[in-house]
Amino acid sequence: MAAAKTTTLTFRIEPSLKEALCTAANHEHRSIASMVEVLIRDWCGRNGIAIPEQGTIFDAEVPSGDLGEQSMMATEKTAGRKETAAPRVGRLPREQQASDGVQGVSPERNSSAGLVKTKQRVADHGEVFTPAWMVTAMLDLTKDETERIDSRFLEPACGSGNFLVKILQRKLVAVELKFGKSDFEKQHYALLALMCSYGIELLPDNIAECRANMLEIFADYLKIEESDDLYRAAYYVLSQNLVHGDALTMRAHDGQPITFAEWGYLGKGKFQRRDFRFDVLTGSSAFSTEGSLFAHLGKHEIFTPAKTYPPMMVSELAAGVAREAPALAPEGKA
Repeated sequence: MAAAKTTTLTFRIEPSLKEALCTAANHEHRSIASMVEVLIRDWCGRNGIAIPEQGTIFDAEVPSGDLGEQSMMATEKTAGRKETAAPRVGRLPREQQASDGVQGVSPERNSSAGLVKTKQRVADHGEVFTPAWMVTAMLDLTKDETERIDSRFLEPACGSGNFLVKILQRKLVAVELKFGKSDFEKQHYALLALMCSYGIELLPDNIAECRANMLEIFADYLKIEESDDLYRAAYYVLSQNLVHGDALTMRAHDGQPITFAEWGYLGKGKFQRRDFRFDVLTGSSAFSTEGSLFAHLGKHEIFTPAKTYPPMMVSELAAGVAREAPALAPEGKA
């Protein structure tokens, strides 16, 4: 079972040290608690102090949904693996905290400090984190899109979520500017911003960390707790949008074709969902090529949803966590 973070640590330090800690946390796109954890693990690693390993959270896997006609932006990676920045720890409903047996891995200290977890993972998967400065520079190439609430992004090798976390942060700034005076609109458009973020990840511990990181950003912005329907709705959305699978084969970890949910906000607290298969979506370029047999067809004729859902409220999305509880359990333990 994953170890729940139930221990509270309270202490006083000099204001200058707190300011330095906040600066370091912001630089690494982490919470202060996560930054303290990283510093502790780093010191213990360098001084030979063992920390009992624990399973990662957010290991739950559920059937995914697919994305529709609006464009997806994929940050291209090498044909092997290239991961994003080091993880932050998030939260999820405690009754859903179940381990899939993945062991936590602390980053190694070497000449590429902070960019790799272990040398073996680099050798096996080509796993190298993207530096924060590079993430910012790449996203600035499409700055307007990263700041549009309903623009959709797909990261086909999302790692622990450095790109997706930064995109979500930018979108939430836009939410605050446009809807900050209305709690109702702010909450629903913040959820829409989260709904427009998609990722695929080969390694199970990374996809767990990515989901946790995204949920923490969302929950911290809205100041919501695990018992809140918005929190559970966000948890459910992330379980659909962030897929444990292989972007090259376009199949999830269970061998099924990857699908994504296209979410839309209808207003008055109602959301729309349609599911699309990833392999069908990626074939759109071939369909639209001039001279192609299908060039004359419209998008509505090519992109037929695999499934369409009736409009849903936040409470119904939150109920999806409990409704699909068997699918969220570790493999073999449902």
